[in-house]
Amino acid sequence: VRVLETLESLGTHIGQSAIVDALRSVQWPGRLQRITFDDGRSALLDGAHNVAGAEALAHHLRTLGVSRPLVFAAMRDKDSEAMLRFLAPVVSAIIVTRPSNPRAMDPAALAAAARTVAPGLRIDVEADPGRAVERAWTQSPHIVVAGSIFLLADIMKALARP
Repeated sequence: VRVLETLESLGTHIGQSAIVDALRSVQWPGRLQRITFDDGRSALLDGAHNVAGAEALAHHLRTLGVSRPLVFAAMRDKDSEAMLRFLAPVVSAIIVTRPSNPRAMDPAALAAAARTVAPGLRIDVEADPGRAVERAWTQSPHIVVAGSIFLLADIMKALARP
């Protein structure tokens, strides 16, 4: 309610069309960020580093209509099993990995959590995030990367290489 009141107030000073244009042009790297390559492959990057973020991402993935492989990592202090409960039903496979952060959860432990949550889903382990993305692309030209902001940083670096 307060946000709407503030926007109404701003609208009288700035103009509503300026506010709408500004909101349409907001960019938030790592939040439903789609990277598309010349060969048609794409990666949807979303931090989704907590349960609420995983739930929001799962909701978005349902709207796409086609499930895709998920490259996933999480920090040890996160509820990765709860995150995977939201994400597993809307992806075609999970490739767990480890970002370059000492707080990262061991990929084998993540795989065990994923198998508990989704015993019928294909679960792969690839310790290197760049290779995890490449493995996901062998399953589909359209993938999702989520679960850790640190993972996204590693993937963005890997994807920027020539």
